[in-house]
Amino acid sequence: MRCPRVSRVLFLLHSVLFLSASHVEFSLPGSLLSPDEEQGRFLQSQSDVSMVHPVKVDRDGQFLSHSLAHRLERVRHKRDLGALEGRVYYKVNYKGRDLVFNLTVNNYLVSNEYILERRNGSLNRTEHRTTGVNACHLIGTVTDPTNARGTAAISTCEGL
Repeated sequence: MRCPRVSRVLFLLHSVLFLSASHVEFSLPGSLLSPDEEQGRFLQSQSDVSMVHPVKVDRDGQFLSHSLAHRLERVRHKRDLGALEGRVYYKVNYKGRDLVFNLTVNNYLVSNEYILERRNGSLNRTEHRTTGVNACHLIGTVTDPTNARGTAAISTCEGL
């Protein structure tokens, strides 16, 4: 069964984030903990793997919580009555540098009219699900203490 393009992109985003940021490095082979055996083997095959412990921060980079859940709400504005308003900020320490992610919902990754169709063995048995508002795919910027800046895209659908 072929994997949809969106799933491949999300897997790539998860992998890039996981492999690119860290504050605790494990140098012993086999010392990485993983949710499943296949991921564990993949991580052990990489030569430069690090683990990160992100925290939620405010816009100034000050600690708010270890809970990474975020809630972006609809806010009413005079010109745009339906826009999602809100930002979420995360900080990770990577090789001694504090990276701050300034993120908002990526409304252009998955359409609000997206419908997932699942086939259960035959053409007669299909299941259709609408996705609703997509508030777990985030896009924004990442900065470090020297004000170096880059682009960030993160999925928080199944955790960060």
